[in-house]
Amino acid sequence: MELPKLSRWPVFSLLSLDFLQSVRLGCVFGSAGNEAVVVCVNSDVYALGSNTNGCLGVGDLRSSLQPRKVDALCGKGIVHLAYGSGPHVVALTSSGDIYSWGHNGYGQLGLGASVTTGQGTIPRKLSGSFSGVKIASVSCGGHHTVAVTASGEVYSWGYNNCGQLGTGDTVNYTAPKRVEGGALGTVRCVSTSCGSACSFAISQQGELFCWGYNGNGQLGISNNTNQTLPCKARMPESTPIIQVACGASHTMCLSDEGLLLTWGSNTCGQLGTGNKTNSSTPTHTAGDIDRLVEIAAVHNSNISAASVVSGKVYMWGVCRGQNVLSPMETNFSSLDEVFACFASPPCTWKPLSLGTVTKYLLQQKKLSQKLFALIHRGLRKSFSVS
Repeated sequence: MELPKLSRWPVFSLLSLDFLQSVRLGCVFGSAGNEAVVVCVNSDVYALGSNTNGCLGVGDLRSSLQPRKVDALCGKGIVHLAYGSGPHVVALTSSGDIYSWGHNGYGQLGLGASVTTGQGTIPRKLSGSFSGVKIASVSCGGHHTVAVTASGEVYSWGYNNCGQLGTGDTVNYTAPKRVEGGALGTVRCVSTSCGSACSFAISQQGELFCWGYNGNGQLGISNNTNQTLPCKARMPESTPIIQVACGASHTMCLSDEGLLLTWGSNTCGQLGTGNKTNSSTPTHTAGDIDRLVEIAAVHNSNISAASVVSGKVYMWGVCRGQNVLSPMETNFSSLDEVFACFASPPCTWKPLSLGTVTKYLLQQKKLSQKLFALIHRGLRKSFSVS
């Protein structure tokens, strides 16, 4: 995302240009999109906002309109951020470790029975089941968390009232629990995504597994029955899936051929089918638009978006309080802008990735001329330095 577009997010509107230029990764969350965590190019981590349930990770409950340093995460090499509705927040490092903080009323921080209530105001590294295990993917639902290891194993923890942990019961788990029953068995997975109270995982072969709340048909198994164990979503013609995105009560997936399938709640047009009829079976959507390359949804809203090979961006569902029943072309150049300008609340659907490293380095007064020459020589073919 380009730097000017970062200012589209209200929570960043008071930040200085110098600070914004130092950010390489960002996550916006909260009931009003009024909380954020950012990672700078020097690996320092900052947070700002209302600090509900200690979700800023700064050791207290004090809110701030200006960035506060998150000391526990600085220098850890954060590469991914995800959040729940409490909010609780998780961070994934380049070495495959997970840190968590924020709301922990259901054990969604995964820190074990000794830390089960209230807030975790300081990020803590998950250990126990994850000792020596490298995590490759992590996502959050409303009050639960799901992770996939580098070897393809799936773990979950937190709230489990609808079976969203996939453990075969409805018991909350305060520490990571292996998901290995039902149709999943020992199948190796590569990624995960969570709805408000349901979970999905994509296997190495492109199969889509699902479990949890299914009252609106969001599991895509042709019924509305909750599932406490993983089952396979009913994809047409064994379509290999490369991406899944979950809204509050609907689901979308993208096939390896660039086709969009949607299912679940459609009360606001979030399935993009041109009507408001729910569907418990994955259905091809998107009409005559080009081949899709990426889709977007988030567990705390009813908006959907997609980008196509030509670079065009489409949106549908609840867009600033209006119901858009079919994919509508926008003037945006990124999916992030859809969520900044039209989602309710304006929260990120995945971490903002900001390509400002070069500008940041060039602005450092203590940068030696030799280092400048090396950077310029290596990057001048790809960047226009102003």
